[in-house]
Amino acid sequence: MSRFAFPKYASRAVLAVAVVVGLFSTTSAFAASVFVQPPVDSDATGLQASLHELIKAAVSDESGYSLTSSAKEADLTLKPRLLKLGSSFIVSVDKMKGERVVFTSKMKAATADDIDAVSARVVRAALRETKATEDAQVGEITQDEVSKTNLRIQTTRQWKLGFGPAYGDQMNVDKSGIMFTLGFVWGIDPNFDLDLAFRTSTFEKSGESGAYFVEYMIGTNYYLTRGRNAPFLTAGFGRSSASVSTPNSASFVNLSDDTLGGWSVRVGAGYKFFRTSTVNLGVELNYSKVFGESTRSKQAPGVTSLGIALYY
Repeated sequence: MSRFAFPKYASRAVLAVAVVVGLFSTTSAFAASVFVQPPVDSDATGLQASLHELIKAAVSDESGYSLTSSAKEADLTLKPRLLKLGSSFIVSVDKMKGERVVFTSKMKAATADDIDAVSARVVRAALRETKATEDAQVGEITQDEVSKTNLRIQTTRQWKLGFGPAYGDQMNVDKSGIMFTLGFVWGIDPNFDLDLAFRTSTFEKSGESGAYFVEYMIGTNYYLTRGRNAPFLTAGFGRSSASVSTPNSASFVNLSDDTLGGWSVRVGAGYKFFRTSTVNLGVELNYSKVFGESTRSKQAPGVTSLGIALYY
């Protein structure tokens, strides 16, 4: 290396440092100056001074902004407020240019301990003109937000037990059968239910083996009104197995080998009584259909059922 190499590299390093310092100085020179007014009086006595310091600290943490102690020299003015609401607090900040309010940001602090995080978020939101609730950073999640994520509507829970006549479709039966249902119902809101149900319908035919239709379905009920007694529409989707009646007079067991299983759907309507009570009564008319064909006769069984059900 020549004797002149080091001075040349040293001069380049000094030049680079000077450029960085110059850029930093230029950025600082163009930073918007912010004056923070003392919080207005409220019933949160004793916390105004703390809030004032927290707001100023939050402004200092924001790049592109600097604090000033003179309202006349400031490019922007932040006007904070602290309101007590029960055991919680509302922190709001008005962003002002002159006498004009150009943006307002506010957020709830569940306790006084949350005011630190809330102050940082409402200041950042006011300066950037965004929503404080949508601009959380690590370490700034409040107790109010935690509790809100855990709050849910309490669903009602009921067992359902019912029975009634059933009528086979493409099942080679000439008599009505018996439908039995057992399920569990969740009341999501005043208009919607979700239910998980088991239904079975059995049929007889003289001189032939009996037919059956078994359903395992997830369904929903939609109530047309919110009254004490209300009509509803119902539908379901799930799996079913079925058999078609066949001649089998020599059999001691009422079974059929003309069977199928597959996905199925259910549609219907009903009426529910005493919805305002913990025990309800309902009537339903449903039609269920399984997709596919039976192994021997190539039938696609379905069932129409009329049932009365007890909800408890």
